[in-house]
Amino acid sequence: MLNTLSFAWVLLAPVAPISLLFDRERRERLMARVCGLREGDERERVISGEAARGTLLLALSLETVLLAMCLINVHVLWKPQAPKNERGFLAVGMGFNSSLHLNALAVSPSDPVPVVAEGRFRPGAAAIDWQGFLLTPSAFPVLALLILIQLASFKAFSTRRYDGVGV
Repeated sequence: MLNTLSFAWVLLAPVAPISLLFDRERRERLMARVCGLREGDERERVISGEAARGTLLLALSLETVLLAMCLINVHVLWKPQAPKNERGFLAVGMGFNSSLHLNALAVSPSDPVPVVAEGRFRPGAAAIDWQGFLLTPSAFPVLALLILIQLASFKAFSTRRYDGVGV
């Protein structure tokens, strides 16, 4: 029974967002309940339009930063036993690899894990040797698609006219 309910949930989960997309009345009720916002006159429509524009720009800037983090590769090496001028380095680079960045379903091969030696350090051994991306490269296509969907939906919704306005 639990499997059947889970399967039904997976099939019915997209219904709510899709119904909000096409049913203006339901969308208005949800906005009134969640945000306390009712668009009764033109002044309130202008206020909600400014809020939507600001929210879109905030979300796009955050997603752009996350998208850039998928491309940034960092390598940290620290050897406390090395001479003072050669103890460690920090290398930061940016690159795009289609096999890593365009495959949303794969985990990047050999995700590096920070290696920290415990106890006494062996001479010449690195105390910290870590190399990897700031954010997993497999998130790149998801973030890029999300940005494109947001831009397209904002364009589509901004060109639609409200009932009785701009006839």
